[in-house]
Amino acid sequence: MSVAAALEKGNYRHLDLLVRAGLNVDTATERGQTPLILCCYIEDESRGQHCAHLLLSRGADVGLADPSGRNALMHACLTGRRRLAELYLQPECVDFDLNARDKDGNTALHHAVLSGNPGMVRSMTRALGKFHLGTSEPNTLGLTPYGLGRKLGFQECCHVLSEGGNDFSVQKYLLGRNCRSCIRLSFGCWCK
Repeated sequence: MSVAAALEKGNYRHLDLLVRAGLNVDTATERGQTPLILCCYIEDESRGQHCAHLLLSRGADVGLADPSGRNALMHACLTGRRRLAELYLQPECVDFDLNARDKDGNTALHHAVLSGNPGMVRSMTRALGKFHLGTSEPNTLGLTPYGLGRKLGFQECCHVLSEGGNDFSVQKYLLGRNCRSCIRLSFGCWCK
């Protein structure tokens, strides 16, 4: 049995034994999901965090992606698992590109916005700022995280992005808008 199979079956004692026995902690499932990705989908969030901590202590790689191009951090953001994302953002774990993109061009910050969780967005913007990375990378549809938040109506997430302001994500979003819509946006109303 692999580490990933033990996680999928919810056999956490077996997982502990396999990891301590030295089995590969990065072997993916048939669907291409790594054990760290699977931790994002464990129903009990604290158990998922415990399993992830165990895997990370044995050298698991947060940056390994599934067939859709999403790594464990992206999955943590997408599922709204803030504590797990913060674990994956610890300096000893960040040995990958925080602005890596999935097949749709979305970064982990896009996925944090998609979760609708302002706390998750704040955690991501802080991490990106710590490494002097931008927050306004557009996806394949041309949407920055701020633009995606505006489109979905996640005002609190947009507020977090605009207060971070380490690379003018709001201004980049407004490029291409006419003056009238820019004025409306600046007064807090959204008109298409």
